[in-house]
Amino acid sequence: MATFIISDVHGEYQKLLEILDKIHFNDADTLYLLGDMIDRGKQSLKILQFAMKHSNVITIMGNHEYMAIGPLTWLYYNDLQNFEDMNVDIKEQFIEWLNVGGKSTIDEYQLLAKNEQNEILIYLNELLQYKELEINGNNFVLVHAGIDNFSPVKELSEYKLEELIFNKPFYYLKYFENKFLVT
Repeated sequence: MATFIISDVHGEYQKLLEILDKIHFNDADTLYLLGDMIDRGKQSLKILQFAMKHSNVITIMGNHEYMAIGPLTWLYYNDLQNFEDMNVDIKEQFIEWLNVGGKSTIDEYQLLAKNEQNEILIYLNELLQYKELEINGNNFVLVHAGIDNFSPVKELSEYKLEELIFNKPFYYLKYFENKFLVT
């Protein structure tokens, strides 16, 4: 029984499977995926579907998943042919997401059946913001990125999602007295 942590797979499903094979990942183990599971690579949604099928795979929201929710929700109800009818906010979200590699995820999403698209949307909206865990007497805080606007007196639950997914951590900063920050 082992715990593994992987981040920023970015649509490389086959590479993820290769890594899991090398570490002999099995049902007794726990895998934490720390966000950015999607975009850039060609099999983003296969990674999400893999995680959805395995109760021992715990997923945390990354900025790419966060940026995908608005555009994918729009696509669920609309067709890209109606791009002109899209409101300005959604257009801006699409453009921003496309600029960081969202096109491959859009292409993959459009090939899914409606029920699969809906399952993906539900799953994305349920991703964890962070996870606290203890392993061998050590305490860990798992987040996608650093903790923006960090304060030692602020509870993790008080941070906005955006403060946990967009900014890189300051590795010289000791965030917690008795916890390790894992990004």
